[in-house]
Amino acid sequence: ARALVKRGHEVTIYTGDFDLDRDYMASLKGVEIHAFPTYLKLQGRPLFSPGVIFRARRELATFDVIHTHEMRSFLNLVLWYFAKKYRVPFIVDSHGAVSGNSRSKLKWWLDIIYGRRILKNATRVIAETETGDEEYRRAGVSGDRIVRLYPPFPTEDYDSLPAKGGFRRKFGIGERPLVLFLGRIARIKGVDFLVEAFAELAKERDDVVLAIAGSDDGFRAEVELKIAELGIAERVLFTGYVAGEDKKMALLDADMMVQPSVYGQGIPRAGIEAVLCGTPVVVTKNTGAAEDMERMGGSYMVDYGNAPEFADVMNSILNRPDEAAEEVRKLRNYIEANLSMTHKIGEYEKIYRDCIAKP
Repeated sequence: ARALVKRGHEVTIYTGDFDLDRDYMASLKGVEIHAFPTYLKLQGRPLFSPGVIFRARRELATFDVIHTHEMRSFLNLVLWYFAKKYRVPFIVDSHGAVSGNSRSKLKWWLDIIYGRRILKNATRVIAETETGDEEYRRAGVSGDRIVRLYPPFPTEDYDSLPAKGGFRRKFGIGERPLVLFLGRIARIKGVDFLVEAFAELAKERDDVVLAIAGSDDGFRAEVELKIAELGIAERVLFTGYVAGEDKKMALLDADMMVQPSVYGQGIPRAGIEAVLCGTPVVVTKNTGAAEDMERMGGSYMVDYGNAPEFADVMNSILNRPDEAAEEVRKLRNYIEANLSMTHKIGEYEKIYRDCIAKP
């Protein structure tokens, strides 16, 4: 949004009031932002934000194009309905949320009720990876409506970083090696697999700590039970949701950041943030994150479910810091050269123009 405004476009953001990074939103000078109160939530996810109905009915017809993120939300249901009613081009950017492999009954029902219809009626859908492209096709989206676009990243936000040590002091970690998970505590994120792998690592090292930083998506109780069964409760801490400068401090203080997802097409956003903070990243293979990391030149990838392999990779990073630093340097050079806002924003403008001209 900020990059588009700098290039002379008018941008309005509709958002829920959950997990809102208010510091970042406040930094979007010139962007009109409407945060709608959520009156009903399930597992921390918003289900009902009625305020968006009245505003969308009143002003959506004035927009040239609508670009939504994710696909299973009340907000996107409302935007899709009025976009269709007013014949406004409608773009869906699912960020890896298309796959039907999830065990969530709620997601299954939302797809039956309206999720697949949103994809069917979208003017364009954006796939960030080859995995995402395949997921859209399996969901019935025709190839002529799929646009492959690796999203830009605000690399300039990482030119100035806070001092190291703040996260470690806050949680009493001291100088012990720190493994960081950053994301929702959800089954799809592979947190249970991470805990199993960390237990293997803890057998080799008596000094390492695992920090799980993120909001609970209904899976924390099961993760805590596994931690207790494995006898590593004293080595694991839950920090809750972190954002803004707190997130940067966590990434700066970690010896590595891990993304052990089960599947998914989404880009490794947290991994990119970690690299820009100078921290190595481990991802699971056969995911969009692994596809992206491999394209950038990354090599720390493990098979999902192979806990000993995962533990060995984590231990290698801790034992060979110079090699890990070289990996980070290589990835950072790629990110700054290819993924900056300046480098990528023109591709978004082209998609918007094409949608307006040929809906």
